[in-house]
Amino acid sequence: MAGEQDVFGIVNWIEQFLEEFSHHPVPAEFKISFLKRSYCTWNDHSLTSIFPFSPQIAAQVQILEFMKSNDNNGILSNSDMKRLEDEINNQLEGTLTYEAILPIFNGINNNLERNEESMRLYLDTKVWKRVRGDLECSNKIIHFGHYRGRTYRYKLTRPRIATGDIADLIGQILDGTKVEMTWDDIYTPLKELLGKIHIFAETEMPSDLVFSNQYRGIRGQYYAIPIAIESTFQDKGFKIVDFYLEDPLDYSGQFNSKLNLWIDNTYTKQWFNEQATQIKRYFQHRKVNAQRGTLRGLWRSTKTKSTKSQQKSNLYKSLARLSDDIEKLSRRFDQPEDRVALRQALQLQLDQLEEE
Repeated sequence: MAGEQDVFGIVNWIEQFLEEFSHHPVPAEFKISFLKRSYCTWNDHSLTSIFPFSPQIAAQVQILEFMKSNDNNGILSNSDMKRLEDEINNQLEGTLTYEAILPIFNGINNNLERNEESMRLYLDTKVWKRVRGDLECSNKIIHFGHYRGRTYRYKLTRPRIATGDIADLIGQILDGTKVEMTWDDIYTPLKELLGKIHIFAETEMPSDLVFSNQYRGIRGQYYAIPIAIESTFQDKGFKIVDFYLEDPLDYSGQFNSKLNLWIDNTYTKQWFNEQATQIKRYFQHRKVNAQRGTLRGLWRSTKTKSTKSQQKSNLYKSLARLSDDIEKLSRRFDQPEDRVALRQALQLQLDQLEEE
């Protein structure tokens, strides 16, 4: 079991690990499970025997891996990633390279349970309870959330807008567009508006914010942000005025990483799709102006009613899908007796329609 010095060492390592993350344009709010696994992996003898147990280099390796694996849209230039890789290699002073370390790290990280000593530390709940307590008392670390959803970040790490606030913003997007939108449709204006909120918070946020009587969050009341943000959808513009945020000062001030690049690298379509279930849970919990549309996969504001032309269009789309399904069935079940059964089923539906 880890002693007092070991717990202090773990906390100190994690603080430096998170601080290094804060200097790069990547999301850097982590659950304790990620921090535990990272520490236990880098502390494995297979790595410490050939690699300095440095939280800075460890963070840089994981950051660079994240950048390369998530750069589907060309967010980061090759020169940015090459610069970070050279920085890692220079710190290793020629003894090892990033390309040599990465497969070793992934091999241990993905199979941590095979190392008895590392896994014993990873599963030591008493140690990690003390680590969590020390992190939450640290003046270098900010924690957010509750229970299993709690995350930790360095004090100069820019946080994402809270999930509940993102759900509210989606409701306002649906209010503004006044049309039904797919989840993919929502993403583009949402990312644009989130970026504008961050820019406003870091450059123009007033110190005398006003409480909102309409909203009350988990940790207190909401503040009305005096910002008019504009966006477009299908070549039609819309505006959101006085957006409400819980704890808006969390997003103001100076942060270590570059803002625009951080926005592109943080609010990705992959992130949005991964957060879909949690965001939709807030729709009902916070009575967001968002409800399912007339067709599966569509969303609309609770204030928006479908028009007759939309209903007619949706009918034709549904009939087209039905026709495609029937064609697929007929190709899949192409024996004579199958076709007889299919015709009988369709005739039964036709007879029911005529009776109505």
